Amino acid sequence: MGELDMIRESVLDDLRREHEAVLARLRALIEEVERVEKGREEWTPEVLDACRERVRSLRKTFVVHRCREEVGLFPDVEQLVSQGAPRVDILRAFFAGEADDDIAAHVAIEERLKEIDALLERLSLGDEVGAALGGTARSMADLLTRHASKENTEVFPMMVRVLSEEQLAEVAKRLADLCGDAAEAEG
Repeated sequence: MGELDMIRESVLDDLRREHEAVLARLRALIEEVERVEKGREEWTPEVLDACRERVRSLRKTFVVHRCREEVGLFPDVEQLVSQGAPRVDILRAFFAGEADDDIAAHVAIEERLKEIDALLERLSLGDEVGAALGGTARSMADLLTRHASKENTEVFPMMVRVLSEEQLAEVAKRLADLCGDAAEAEG
């Protein structure tokens, strides 16, 4: 594998791993909620605390990923497209609107996280909103799965095919350096 292939794989693998990490944390929350829905557990303070911790971990991972895409990847690619770099005509046509769609998905995911926070708070006060919590978490999982699949199979590979080795190296370095402390600020 050549240096360019390693850079390409590194950029893709890092972003794919972030998607997988967010989805894994969300699935763990859903499993916790489903144990209660199926009657194997109740909404005890310990279960609620476990759910809150899962949401905190999920949000921390999501914030870093969102930052790396919205502050790093999308602006970098948009700048390269606007500069008319070689081979970007394909990317320009493809990328038009993609960043906006992905940012809108990020906003929708964050809204679902806020709904989950509110539902957990209501559960701690004794409200019977467990079914709503499960529905919101599953809805978020569907949204996140579609979003990650589109980026992993369409958006990221297109960027990697079109950008030069130097451009990919710049993007990879920026992503590696970016948003490292975003999670601490959020957490």
